[in-house]
Amino acid sequence: MSRLRFIIFFSIVLGVYAAINFYIFSRGWEVVQQTSLSGFYVVGFLFLSLSFIAGRFLERVQLSWLSSVLVWIGSFWLA
Repeated sequence: MSRLRFIIFFSIVLGVYAAINFYIFSRGWEVVQQTSLSGFYVVGFLFLSLSFIAGRFLERVQLSWLSSVLVWIGSFWLA
């Protein structure tokens, strides 16, 4: 039962995080879609929004400067 509650909680948290990031992305996309910066916007946004999660997974495999940097960047993005 505890595992099921954790999965439900984790799903809700990731769903809210994805919804907030989608809203931020769509509002920013309205501004940059007609410019030459649209490719940079998509790549940069994906990097920022996924860096915390990627850094935490990398920490489980091996602690390194890359995982620390990704967690730092992702933490600022979350804030």
